[in-house]
Parts: sequence; structure tokens; C-alpha cells
Amino acid sequence: MIRISVRNLIEFVLRSGDYRSEFTASSRPVEGTKGHRRVQKSRPESYRSEISISRVFSVNELEIEVQGRIDGIFEGPVIDEIKTTYAELPSEGHPMHWAQAKFYAWMVALNRNLDVIDVQLTYLQLDSQQTREIRNTFPRKELEDCCRKILDSYAEWAKLRTGWEIEKLQSAEKLEFPFDEYREGQRQLAVGVWRTIDTGKRLYVQAPTGIGKTMGTIFPTVKACERYVKLFYLTAKTTGRAVAENTFGILRGGGLKFKSLTLTAKEKICFSPGSACVPEECLFAEGYFDRLREALEDAHRYDNLDRATIEEVARRHRVCPFEFSLEVSLWADAVICDYNYVFDPRVYLRRFFLESSDPYLFLIDEAHNLPDRARDMYSAALSKKDVLKLRRLAKGTDIAETLKTLNNLLLESRKSLEADESEFSTVSEPPEDILKLLKLCIAQMEKWLVVHRGSEIRQDVLDFYFASLAFVRTSELFDERYLALYEKRRDELTVMLYCLDPSFLLGKALEKSVSSVIFSATLSPIEYYMDILAAAPEDSYLQLDSPFPRKNVAVLVANRIPTTWKLRDQSAENVAEMIRAAVACRKGNYIAYFPSYRYMQTVLELIELPDAELIVQESGLSEGARDEFLARFSSDNDVTRIGFCVMGGVFGEGIDLVGDRLVGAIIVGVGLPQINTRLDLIRDYYNDKDGSGFQYAYMYPGMGRVLQAAGRVIRTETDKGVIFLIDERFTHRRYLDLFPSLWKNYRPVRDAKDVQNLLKRFW
Repeated sequence: MIRISVRNLIEFVLRSGDYRSEFTASSRPVEGTKGHRRVQKSRPESYRSEISISRVFSVNELEIEVQGRIDGIFEGPVIDEIKTTYAELPSEGHPMHWAQAKFYAWMVALNRNLDVIDVQLTYLQLDSQQTREIRNTFPRKELEDCCRKILDSYAEWAKLRTGWEIEKLQSAEKLEFPFDEYREGQRQLAVGVWRTIDTGKRLYVQAPTGIGKTMGTIFPTVKACERYVKLFYLTAKTTGRAVAENTFGILRGGGLKFKSLTLTAKEKICFSPGSACVPEECLFAEGYFDRLREALEDAHRYDNLDRATIEEVARRHRVCPFEFSLEVSLWADAVICDYNYVFDPRVYLRRFFLESSDPYLFLIDEAHNLPDRARDMYSAALSKKDVLKLRRLAKGTDIAETLKTLNNLLLESRKSLEADESEFSTVSEPPEDILKLLKLCIAQMEKWLVVHRGSEIRQDVLDFYFASLAFVRTSELFDERYLALYEKRRDELTVMLYCLDPSFLLGKALEKSVSSVIFSATLSPIEYYMDILAAAPEDSYLQLDSPFPRKNVAVLVANRIPTTWKLRDQSAENVAEMIRAAVACRKGNYIAYFPSYRYMQTVLELIELPDAELIVQESGLSEGARDEFLARFSSDNDVTRIGFCVMGGVFGEGIDLVGDRLVGAIIVGVGLPQINTRLDLIRDYYNDKDGSGFQYAYMYPGMGRVLQAAGRVIRTETDKGVIFLIDERFTHRRYLDLFPSLWKNYRPVRDAKDVQNLLKRFW
């Protein structure tokens, strides 16, 4: 049986005209709800409000259950459909409003066996509080003819979707593992995922590169697809999305019927960059809903709905590709997307996680990235510079006057820091004085934005409006896991609501799923990640060893070279000498990873390798430049190539240089993030909590960078390569305890001679 709400049914069949992304005040939903209640309370005592109703209809051999909630019913009965608006009150009702009210009226007429029934549209103007009531009487036969046409139109699509659901479930039941055998550890992973879905729990997995994590998680998940409505595959990197797409493709090659959609950020997929999402500026918004139905039916022919396919179909039907992809997400079996579509309270997919309670399943890849991403998503900042900029642009408005007061308040905070000769201060309560002014400013901006649609400064106002709204909404999350941080840099002051511990909010977001699998090659130590990624007592974890032969990797540790910040200039020559020794033993491709650009440049100036090609990572590389950088690491190079990169950067993870494309990773330092105010606050928070401050703020994230960088070398069972760790701290017990099993037989080296002796024997 297919279930659909009256509202969604009407919108699907009858939506027409342009797509128009217009400003909607943040208070609009709340004011609309209040308006509904105000109208309902004004009705006579016999009036009944918020009446749930449902009925099953047989249409073209389908059973469709239509559900809804009627705003109100007068005695008579008279169906009352209430709509709120900030625009002028309409003299005639909107056709879609009438259709929705008529459908409710038909269901009531059927339930009560009425031949005729009255229907009323009630419009409330939210600013003036004026109402307009438009009432008509309809014979049941007329309502039936109207509603049957809507059902018949929807049934064409519903039959398509029902047939697909049957095919999907049958194919998943028959699906076999696509390879002759599981890799070592992969079956254990797949069984763990299946059991997790079966019990409705969460599973935390550390699975080294080469086990086949993506297949090991997706295969059992699609086999269990009858237990959930939609799968969300969440990943932080474009490369992760590509691997997931490829995995679904392999399974489809084995007979699986499963539609996967990849969501691409609006700014990347937009066909009219720089244009507003209105028909006056974008031809893909003009008449969007007139062409949407055909576009959706066209898209349904594809099973791999990646970016290229979405763009192709969207261009063919002249619809906005981003909005179109969101429509497709409603019926795709799997949605491959960034973390923020599920976890970020500012941009998460409300159509799923606010408006629906359907069972969803989360596969969260590269989960070592999630703690830092979560802190960003659950924090918000206000800049004095931005306040001053908009104040000048909005001169002569109420907005400017409020911003003047706000700027003065921020100026006082900056002067206070200067008087204390401090760069920052923290408060354990949200800044109520700032919030009060921001709320006033938000209200003023909302009114201004409704009136000034063509203003030159509209985008500036919108940018500040959304930043202010994020700040205010983040303040509503503020608790003992937050600090209000005032930071001064020269003449600038930034006030941040800083989330120190995102575990609670991540846990609330994870509750939107019936089950979740959280996995990465580097969830070590697992206790740290389970804590910060919101594991419940009943959740489980799985740590899998590397499947690679240990003889294929040489792990060296330079145990006499310090790379701490104070000693870097002194150690640079020794680091350069070690790199020269490591690459001299075998011609090939290497990447040397450094803790900072500055240290990398210092060592680079000391390197003398006339027979090698040195390739240096620059900051702010475009996607094209990144691809060009990696393309130079080919397997048929006739010279040694060494990439000089920064640990934790774009080449520190998520790149796949198989075989001879990379034969060695040289990792300089233990990966500690640069000491800064925010990390120190995290350190202090966890020190107060359980004494784990340095580990949580610096050590564990740093070692995660090291493990990710090292993971670029051995990608398949036949790869052979060197992992060379340069820092005396790697031989300290607390770091050795974090070494994966593949590194346990590491060899300490004192000098370049040791390096060459060991690597000549290895190669």
C-alpha cells in the first residue's frame, strides 16, 4: 500500500509555474502556526479543529492511503482550510488551496455519506490580522470527479514507484556478494553491519585500507533494505562519494535494483552562477514546476543518479539542477551526500528529518573527520567587521541604528581585552546583550528584505541576516558544552559561540536513524571516537587488522630527530638528509608530509636531489590543480618524483595512488595541530572532565593525520612500499600504543646510513 498526505498529493499533481527562491522570514512558520490557532480559537464552540482523517482508495490496481489533518470543521459540516500570508488577501482562493480543501471535503462526504458539503477557505493576513473567508457548496459527485482525476494522475507515478519497490526488494534478496571471495576481515565487517541493522543499534568500525570498507558496509545494508525507507551514505570528501557510486554500480552489475543519488552543493551544480533563483534572472527557474513531472519520470529511468546524470536530465528539461536533485532525493533508495545534509542544523534536509518520521539508515564514512566538522556545524561567530560593513551600507535605516549600538557594544569588549593585554576571553553563558540586539536586527532585516527586493545591498543584508540567525539559533543550543569566546586580532573582534564537545548534539542527530554504522581507516583510539561520536552503552565497536602481508611494507622511525616547533630550524638539515636517503634506494614516487608550510619550505631549500623532480603543494588549490598534481604520480615515471605536502591537507587523505604510483610516504612530525586558543579551550574542557585534554585536543587528532597520510602507500594486496616516520616522539609509549598492527615491527633508524641499509634489503 502507498501512503501519501493530502498536501503532498496535491503539490505533486497540481504544482505549476515558476520556481522562486524568495526570502522567507525566520518567524514565518511560527507566525503561521500562531495565526492558525488564533483563527481556530475565534470559531464558535461547536467548531472542531485539527481533525485527522485518512482513507484508502483503489486506483488502477493500486491501494493508496491518503492521510491528512483538517484545520477545522464547522457544524453543518463546513470544511475550513486556513491559510496565512504576508501578502494582500486574495479575492479568490488559490487553485491548489481549493484542491486541498476539496479533497478533505470529499473524504468527509464519503465518511458521512453526504450528497453535498460546504467548503471554506480562510485567509489571514499576518501583519494586519485581517481575514477573508471564501465559501462554496459542492455536490459530492463534483468533488469525486475532481479528486479522482488527481488520484488517477498520481497513480501513474505511484505504479511506477510500486513496481520499482517490488523489483528492489526481490533483487536485494537474490543478490550475491560480487566477488569470488571476501577479503580478509571484510566478511567480519559485513556480518557486523548486518547484525547492527538487525538490532537497530550503532556500530563503530576501524577498518584499515584494503579491507574493502565501502563494499563491506553497503552490501549488507542493501541486503537489509526492507528494514528502512532510505539509506544515507555520508562522507566528507568527493573521493568518498565516487567510491560509493562505484560500489553501487558493482552491485547493480550483479543484479541489484537500487537507485542512488549523489547530492552536489548548490554553488557547484548551478547552471546560472551569480543569478538569483527567480524566473527574472534564471531560465531554469522559469516554468520549473511545469516541467518537473516529466523531468522526474525521465530521471526514474536511471539507477546511478550522479552529478553528471542530474545535470544531463536537468538541462534536457530546463529545470534547476539543485532543486531537481532535492526532488529526486524523495524517492531515491540511497542518498550519497556530505555530513551537513544530516548533521548541520542550518542546512539539514528538513523534508526528511523535520517533516518525516520514516526509518532511515546512516552509513558514515571517513568518520575521523566528523568531530572537527561537528564543532564547526554547532558553532557560530559574529564579526565586528561585518557589523560595521552593513551599518555603513544600510545607512539611514533602522538596521543601521541597531548595528551602531551593537558595534559600540563590541567595541567595549575589544577595549576591555586591550586593557587586560589579552587576545581573548571566555564566558560560560551566552552573550544576552548581543543576542538581544541581534534579535531586534533580525526583525528589522526581515521587514526590509520583504520590501527591498531589488536593492543593491540586498545580498549583503541577506548574508548578515543568515549569519545573525545562525548565531541566535546556536545560542539556543548553548549549555555546559559551550563557551562564548571573544577573540581580538588587531582591530577586529569576533564573538563565537564555540562548541567544545559535539557528542550530545551528534547523538541527537543520530537518533534520526534506525541504525548507523560509523567507520574509518583511522578511528584510533576507538574509545576516543566512540566518546566524541556519541556512542550509547548498548552500541558496539569493531577493530579489524590490516589484510596486507607485513613483508610488503617497511616501517622506519627516525628516533633521534626532534621536530617540535622550537627545534624545527635545528632539525631541518637532518630531515632533508633522511629524505635523500629514503628516496635514493629505489626510483619511484614519494610524498613527504610536513606539519606546516613553513617547515616544508625550510626543508625544501636544503634538499639537493638533482636527479629527482620535486612537486610542491600550494595553498588554495582548485579541483583541477589538485587533479594535475596527482596525475604526475604515474606508474611509468622514469625519474624519482617527490611530492612535498602538508599533513592534514587535501593530499593527506582520500587519494588513491595504487601500485607504483606511490612507493613511499615520509611523515615529518606527529601531526599535532598548531597550538591555538580554541584547541586550548578543548584541552581545558576535557582536562576538567576526565584529564584527557591534551589527548583529545592535540594528540589523537594529530595521530589521525599521521595514520591517514601513511595510508596512502599500501592500497592493495600487491602494493609494496615504505612508511618513514621522522620524529623521536614516535618511540614514546603513548604514541607506540596508537600504532596499527601493521606497524608493530617498525625499525628504528639513527642516521641516513641506517635508512639505506634497511631499505636496500627491503627493496
